[in-house]
This record gives sequence, C-alpha cells and structure tokens, in this order.
Amino acid sequence: MTSVESRHQPHELIVPLPRLELSRNDEFRPLLVTDESQHEDYWTEAERDVYRRMMDQTACVKTIGNKDWTDFLTRFQTPKASSNGETQHRNQRDDIGPSTTSEGQGDDDEEGGPNNFPYTSFVTSTTLLPSGGTKMRAYGSTSKYTTGVVFALPDYPTDDEEAVATTATQTWSWPAGYSAKTEFNIDSQGALLNGRADALVPLATLRRHNHEYVTHTDYKIGERFVQGGLHHVPYNEVFLRVGGRGRRPIPTNDDDDTNKTNTTARRPRYRSFDKGVGLPVALFCRTASFGHLFSLLRIRARMISTFGEAQMQGLPLVLIAPDISIRILTESLQQQLLKVAASELNPFQNPSIAHHTKIDHTQPACMQTKLEELIDLSGEHDKLCETLTHHELVRIAGGFGATDESVAKILRDAMIHDTTTTTSTSTKQQQSQHRTENDDDDNEDIEAEGRHALQDIVNEGLAASVRASDYYTSRQLLILYSLVSSEGQRNSTDDDKHQQDTALLNEGKAQKANHETSTLDISEMKLETKEGQEDGPKNCSALLDSKAMLLKYKRDGDPDILTNMKKSLVPRPPPPPLDTDRLRSATNSDGLLAVLGAAQILKAMQDGGAKRRTKESWEAVEEWIEHGERNIAFRLASWRDLRSAQNDLEIAVDESSSFMAFVSGKAISNRKNFAQQLHQAVPSIEHTDFNTMRFLLAIDDITNRMNSPCLRLELLQYVLGLDNRYSIAHLKRAVELAATCLNISAYRNE
Repeated sequence: MTSVESRHQPHELIVPLPRLELSRNDEFRPLLVTDESQHEDYWTEAERDVYRRMMDQTACVKTIGNKDWTDFLTRFQTPKASSNGETQHRNQRDDIGPSTTSEGQGDDDEEGGPNNFPYTSFVTSTTLLPSGGTKMRAYGSTSKYTTGVVFALPDYPTDDEEAVATTATQTWSWPAGYSAKTEFNIDSQGALLNGRADALVPLATLRRHNHEYVTHTDYKIGERFVQGGLHHVPYNEVFLRVGGRGRRPIPTNDDDDTNKTNTTARRPRYRSFDKGVGLPVALFCRTASFGHLFSLLRIRARMISTFGEAQMQGLPLVLIAPDISIRILTESLQQQLLKVAASELNPFQNPSIAHHTKIDHTQPACMQTKLEELIDLSGEHDKLCETLTHHELVRIAGGFGATDESVAKILRDAMIHDTTTTTSTSTKQQQSQHRTENDDDDNEDIEAEGRHALQDIVNEGLAASVRASDYYTSRQLLILYSLVSSEGQRNSTDDDKHQQDTALLNEGKAQKANHETSTLDISEMKLETKEGQEDGPKNCSALLDSKAMLLKYKRDGDPDILTNMKKSLVPRPPPPPLDTDRLRSATNSDGLLAVLGAAQILKAMQDGGAKRRTKESWEAVEEWIEHGERNIAFRLASWRDLRSAQNDLEIAVDESSSFMAFVSGKAISNRKNFAQQLHQAVPSIEHTDFNTMRFLLAIDDITNRMNSPCLRLELLQYVLGLDNRYSIAHLKRAVELAATCLNISAYRNE
C-alpha cells in the first residue's frame, strides 16, 4: 500500500509578492510641482481661507505626536480635571467643558447662539509660522510628529485691540528660540514662573519677526543677532485656547458682498481667545512622502469619526514645510494620490499601531484607532469612483484600510457588473450559434466578457493585504465578499419565486393580525434587506408554516423557539471560490494564513474538493489502522517517517510524535477515534451536504479534541486543501472564520 504519511504536501518556500515601484518614503511629486496645489483657481473656499490665513499669519499650527492623537481628540470631548483639583477655583489655564444654553441663541453660527460651545476648550502650545509656513520648522521631528492641525485666530481690526484681548485672556506668546516649557513653569493658580512672564511678546511682534526671518538676511533671534540668516529658524510658541466652537462656517462664492462683510464682522464673536478659537480648520503633513500623506488621510478619517461628517466636511489637507510655501492637497490631487498608490505603491499599515493589531496580539485602544482611521472610498458624489476602477479601489481597501460601507459598495458594483455581463454574454452566445467556425476570435471575446469581476477584485484586495501584512483588512474583504456574493446568489435563485414569497408573506401578516396573541415580527429574523427597504425574507415559507410555533413563542416566551426557527431557514452555500494559492505561498503571517485558509476551506466546500478528499482520507486512515494493528514494524516505520517530516519542517506540529504512542498502540486508538469522528461527520459521502455549516462544525469538533496530532493533522490539511504550515491553531482560526462567512451568507444581519 501507499504510506499515508506520503500524502503530506511538499513544503513550499515563502516567496513574497514582488515589490512595487514606490515605497512609503518616496514623494508624491504632483503635490510639489503642479499648479493645482499652488493656485487659488483650483481650490475650494475653505482651502482659500486656510491659505490666506497662513499667508497673513492669522492662524497657528500644532504638530501632534503620532501616538498622541487619541488623547488630543478625546480632550475636545472630555475636559481634564482642574489643575488644583477644585472646580470652583478654576484659573485661566483650566479646561472649560462644553456649554449649550438657550440664552441668547440666534443665527450667529450654524451651532446656535453665542453661548453655544459644544466642545471642550483647553490651552495648548502652538506656533505662529511665517507667511506660507516657510523658513520656520515646527515642533518635533517629522518622523515622530508627522501631522498636525491648523487653528484660525480671531480677527481684530487693529493690533492694539488684539493685544488687549490676548492680555486679558492670558494668551501668551514667546519669540522664536525661547524655551518656555510651560508644562513646568505654571503654578496651580495659572501664573508663570521662573521669569517666563518677562519674555512674553505680543502676536504683532511675532509677525514682524517672522517677516524679517523670511525677507532679511540679518535679524535677531532671542537676544542673539544673526548675520547672514539661518536656513531654518527655531519655532516660536503661542499658548492658545482651542476648541469651544466648531469649524468656522465659510461663505460660499454665491454669497453677496454684504453677507461676506457681515460674516467677517462676526468672526471675533465666533472665535475667542477666552472661550476657544474652535476646532481645527485644516490638517497638515510635513513632507510630501506617501507615508505622511496617508497619515494625513487616516487622521482626517479619525476627525470625521470624532466630530462627524457635518463638522469636518471639506476639511482642507495641506503640506507645510520650511523649504517651500504651503501646498494644498486638493480633492483632485487626493484622487491622483490614491490612483498612484493602487498601482505603484507598496501598501503599509499605520506604523504606530501595526504591532498591536495582530491576530494574536490586539490592544483594544489600537484596534479602535484602526477602525476610526479607515478611509471612506465612496467619494463625495461618487467622484472617487469615477476616477478609480474597482480593482484600484479594492487594492486601496486591502492595503490601507477602508470603511465597511465603501468596500461593500465597491463589491456590489462589481456584482452588478457580473450580472449584467453574464446576461449580455448569454445573449451574444445565442447569437454566435449562427456564425461560422471562422469566428473563434469573437467567441473568445464573448467568454472574456463573462469573467467574474467580483472574484477578481477580491483577489486583488487580498493581494494588497498580503503586501501590507494586514490581517484585519483581509478578514474584512473575505467577510464582505461572502455577504455581497450571498446577495447575488439570493437574487439569482429567488427572483423567480418573488411573487410566491410575497404572497406568502402577506398571508402570514394577515394571519398575524387576526391573532392578537402573536406579536413576533418577521423583521426579528434580521434577514435580507434590499437597498434599504425590507423586501421580506425569501425563505419565509418555512416561517409562515410554523403558526403554532409563533403562538407558542408569544405564550411561553421561550427564546429557544425563535432560535430553532432561525435554524430552520435554508442556509446559503459558500461564496464562489477564490484563487488564493499564490497568496498563501507568499506569506507566513498567522493572521493572513487564517484568512486565506478560510477562503480555501470555502472553496473546497463549494467545488466538491472537500467531499472527495474526505472519502479518500477516511479510507486511508482505516487502511493504516488495519495494518498498524497487525504489524508493529509498520507502526515504527510510520513513526520514523513522521519524525523525518517534522525534522524537515514539512509538517506543522507543536510537538514531535511520541515513540511510545506508536509502540503502545496509543496512535492506533487516536486514529480510530479520528476515523469515527470523520464517519460521524459524514455518515454518507453521497448524501452529506458539504456546503453547509454542519461540515464546518464537525471539523471544528475534531480539531478541539486533538492534542498533538501528526497524521490526523496531515489528513485534515489534505481534506481542506491546505498546505503543511497549517497547525491545529491555524486550522481552528481558519475554520472559525469560514464558519463566520458562511453564517453571514445565510443570516446576513443576524
């Protein structure tokens, strides 16, 4: 006989996917050289406003540490305790919590009246950059302080009025190069210590010095006179109260001059040195590298998640670097950035949280950050979808992360394309039957049109997640693919039953109305909805035939009745198979192996491979048991073959095979139990449905009973079509995810 141990697949070397042309450190050149990033003709009104403020020095910037964004954003929602621990004795440095009162409410802004401050205001260190952000380097290194925010200052007619306001509110500012270190030089009453008050200068002085830094070759920094100038000037510090208000409403091009004048006149009332200058009016990065630009996109997503789309809609994204003037990352340039990233850029995760968002090591805070920074690929008014193809969009989703809604939309669009193409191809094939045999090229074109776009783009997305080594984006893609493909299967198989099911549903609702004791709404089943409208469960026949069960549910309130009714619905088969063989051989990540293994398991269930190999495995283990019971030499030879495979790393096991297990007959007992479990899982190969959850539950039960398997693990790998790297832990993870996908396919909203 052929030794069962020889069935293990040969060990495959890990061959990573070929690297793409660009990396995270390369620059996105269009942002630096195109007219679109430098001229107002291409900008929105919000972008023009930020640019003018940066040029006029009426905005301050603050760089945020890559690991400090959560604390920074949270502070707008939750004020810190008073510095002296007594809220009744607040000083001007303490946080001011949100305040919304009905007194004096009017139309001063979109948030209500002048007493409406929906966000916490707090004092923080910022910098007033020279015109355009040139010459002066902001706080921190560009590697640890990659991105930052821009705050607009209140507008005052004269410098004297501004000086009065800053003095009254203790809005402190120090010249370039002065190390204020306010965190160590303020007492509990909010007063400055160690001579810091003596070095204060007005904002007007900072502006004058900034102008000299940019235009003069000789100038004074602190107490030192610099001749010939410096390439980079040390940053100044403005201790500014931020928050309180939201973003300033920007007048549109349609507003008349009178409205614009009135809006400008209200600005000092909207922004206040006393109550806070509002939320950031822009985000900025410090280099044009792809790494910094994607950090910018991710931070914008977090801002939207924190403050809502209404507040952050149209938030300008800019580049501020000391060597160049300010650059605007317009919507069009953002689309170009994503297009280049989809085809030429090696994808990457957020390096600050990448090591804390793995399958076996995920910190809740880091996972929350990852969810908040998912990019919305829907695009405003679908403009992004008009610029990028489905393949490009899903590569961005797999490589960099995108919201569930936008990924699902991409997959649904591809599914609709498949449906339309299949219908068109079927018509063309019927027409081609009347053509001659010389039309082979036309027939090939027809077959090409019928290819599955949905499966193709999911494979593209999974490849991008493998490049980025991102377990969560690959898992998201597989789950959403199962969900969307189940919609397509449901529509294609049940449309012809729609009228019948609708009639049954209406009949059930009528019966329910006639029996006041039955209040179970079919919507409790949480099944399919179509385009936001409940279309009724397509499998409602079994539900409506269970009138007695409905009445019993109402009378007894037994939750198991509802559970059993849900289980009575016909589950959906696995999604169409994905070709992930190349991807599995390109990674050794535990998380990615689990996702790609789940895809392979669903494929084996769908294409019949699991059924065929289960029969072969059951016969093989029965054959081994028969020979092993009669011949100890055969068992010892099997042990030697297994140890050889383990030493060559050809089988993924946690422990080496025990010699005594083969001598004593323990190996025979284990394999008898395994054969029995296989037989119980599939009592009849011909009549067992390998497409259902039952098969996965049986495999999961088998793996849970294994301690240190060798041959049994090898056979399970063979049954499911997996390679030798899949240990029991890998198998469990893959089976669990496959079961999740299958369950979602059957009960999509449960």
